[in-house]
Amino acid sequence: MVKPEPLCYVDLPNFGYLVLRRFFLGLLKLELNFSSLKFITPNTFTMIKPIMATIVFMVVNLFVYGQDDFKEIGYMDRGDMVIEITGSPFDSESLLSFGSFRARYAATDVVVPRLGVSVDFRNSQTSPDVVINSNTYQINFGIEYHLRIEGGFRSYFYVDGIFGQRNSSRESTTSPSVDGAINVPSSYFSTVSNRGYLRYGGGMGFGAEYHLTSRFYFGTEIGFQFTSDKNKEVTVDNELVIPSTQTNFGGLNTQNVLRIGFKLF
Repeated sequence: MVKPEPLCYVDLPNFGYLVLRRFFLGLLKLELNFSSLKFITPNTFTMIKPIMATIVFMVVNLFVYGQDDFKEIGYMDRGDMVIEITGSPFDSESLLSFGSFRARYAATDVVVPRLGVSVDFRNSQTSPDVVINSNTYQINFGIEYHLRIEGGFRSYFYVDGIFGQRNSSRESTTSPSVDGAINVPSSYFSTVSNRGYLRYGGGMGFGAEYHLTSRFYFGTEIGFQFTSDKNKEVTVDNELVIPSTQTNFGGLNTQNVLRIGFKLF
């Protein structure tokens, strides 16, 4: 592929770099502020911290080590493997929520298989004799077909399959223990929190990205998804209280509105 000359040369001055670094470090501090994330336990906090730190590291290094690469438009060629982190400002009460950690492989110039993983493991001791567990993971596997490739810009259509699971429990030695949720239901009609489920579904939509350098790119993605959750039985001290149910959901998927990635090889 003959690579055209870039339209302009971007030279980032030291002052711009310092402003950018201060902004992203401030964003990290705000995102991890415990007062604004009251619903997150200390164990979840330790998991989110390296994720957000990775995002900041990638962006800062883009401008620190990638300034020379701005002289040449970046590309995603056949055989390239890229890694990206996605997020959204729309899916939670915090400033930015984590979407997924995703790997993409360019099988051809226009066909790109991908695999995304998101996890949330929570284990908290709410009192000396009560431990709450809520562990969730989701795997998105799919393929992209790139519709337009122009310089460092690429747009694509994607189709994804979805598989996920949540396991929840409340363990206690002096009060009721619960499996399938994290609170004690009194009857079939009770509302339970963080109910366990087995999820499957699919999605499709469109995305776009711009490869700033030979190593880094940023992009966006939006689409629709449908999921079907088989909610797990809720038992209290091994006694069935709420039987298994089914929940179906379809709607707009904004989890990957913000994407930033780098070429692994």
